[in-house]
Amino acid sequence: MARSSSISGGKANGPGVKAMANIILETRGLTKHYGGVHALEDANFVLHEGEHVAVVGDNGAGKSTFVRQVTAVEQRSAGEVFFEGQPVNFSGPLETREAGIETVFQTLALADDLDVLQTCLWGASCSNSASARFPGSTAKRCATARLRRFGPWL
Repeated sequence: MARSSSISGGKANGPGVKAMANIILETRGLTKHYGGVHALEDANFVLHEGEHVAVVGDNGAGKSTFVRQVTAVEQRSAGEVFFEGQPVNFSGPLETREAGIETVFQTLALADDLDVLQTCLWGASCSNSASARFPGSTAKRCATARLRRFGPWL
């Protein structure tokens, strides 16, 4: 049975978070059907600058499907995605990453020895050009810059 979802970001408790900050990521009516299975139906989501969110829910609620649609691992059946106020139709995860959207997965068994900086760069390190893009201390500077987007308290 199809149902409408509304996912809302939560305000971070930290310095520098402004009320009514710019919208960084938004989905409207995001939908994914696998044949007759309605895995995600009409999901609306808004993430403001400075917010931190976690997508949580019961098994089968559509969390992973939602993330796969936003990050273009799969193409959505319907709906719109906006990034920094502009409509986007990413062709795949690499294009999404290059735009600045990263996914940190919950599976610890793959890399439970990595710290936050290493985890942020782990996906990039799996690509052929990673060593050219992130040599030595450049990796730490790159990860630190990415993390600063989320607030100075990290």
